[in-house]
Amino acid sequence: MKRQLIVIISIGMSMGAVAALPSYRCERLRVKADDLDVRPAAVNSRGEIVGTVRPDAPPDAIAYRWGKNLGASRLTRRKRESYASALNDAGQVVGTAVRKDGRVGALTWVDGVELELQDLPGPHRNSYAFGVNNAGQIAGKSLAGGKRWHAVVWDQGSIVELVDPNDEQDSDARHINDDGLIVGVRTVDEFHSHATSWDHGVMTDLGVLDGGARSVASASNSHGLIVGISNIAGGEPWLYRAVAWRSGVITDLGLLTGAQAGYASAVNDTGTIVGASEAFPASRTAVVWFDGAPGPVDLNSLLIEGGCTAADGSSVKLEWAAGVNRHGQIAAYGVAEKSIGFRLTPQ
Repeated sequence: MKRQLIVIISIGMSMGAVAALPSYRCERLRVKADDLDVRPAAVNSRGEIVGTVRPDAPPDAIAYRWGKNLGASRLTRRKRESYASALNDAGQVVGTAVRKDGRVGALTWVDGVELELQDLPGPHRNSYAFGVNNAGQIAGKSLAGGKRWHAVVWDQGSIVELVDPNDEQDSDARHINDDGLIVGVRTVDEFHSHATSWDHGVMTDLGVLDGGARSVASASNSHGLIVGISNIAGGEPWLYRAVAWRSGVITDLGLLTGAQAGYASAVNDTGTIVGASEAFPASRTAVVWFDGAPGPVDLNSLLIEGGCTAADGSSVKLEWAAGVNRHGQIAAYGVAEKSIGFRLTPQ
């Protein structure tokens, strides 16, 4: 396949620079039964992927990991619902599972050993882990006093609340980068919730697009670029746009032609952002934004000959890109009756 070209116009320059978009080789994330629902969540710098497999029989979801060579391994052995959310470059995985007593609790897997993470005190102890950095710090949320979800970070085995213990608003931490910058969301009132960052104890409301009511920050890179979603004025509250925050300024990342909604799920240190555009009622497309490029690019248009295929060889359209590593590898999935996961590697 020929490499596509885009024109990048540098601010303050009258001439344009031409840059080639990468092509991607697509590899399917295999499990023992090819008809299971597979949804990847993240990819690390070694090309290892974690995500969730949904079998036809209980438990309803099983946390899985795919190694560098895409060998699949189940992270939980007991028959209980579990989810893998993220992993770092050392292979430490974080996620959530139903514990022996029936509570939902945050977990980490280190060198194959499963460890339960501490909960905030209270009559109803539940927690979720969403992100982990290369120092092993984990971001998530835990019930505070059994009433409100509070954003937390686990550091060296201890849990730390990121908001005042008496905060009456819900919050959660979705991602933590290697500089310790944490991003997520905090409720403002009954009708408003705003993307929020926590930078070494300093909490910042990142705001929304003009007139919007809700935003969520999903990830950040080592340069402080934060990505996520925000709704807009005059639209349905569930119609989100993919956005980025740089130096506190929010920017709408744009949509594919014909789409009404967009989502940004992850970003790497080169500024490559991945996510999806959606044209209702039910047409979602995995997309990528390249640093300096004008708007999203359909990931399906960048696949090398043969594209992404199911076990029977049929073509699969990529609908969601969940993660991207520093080498530009992408974890994504498409749907052909059930979700099928893939790893995309730039060529």
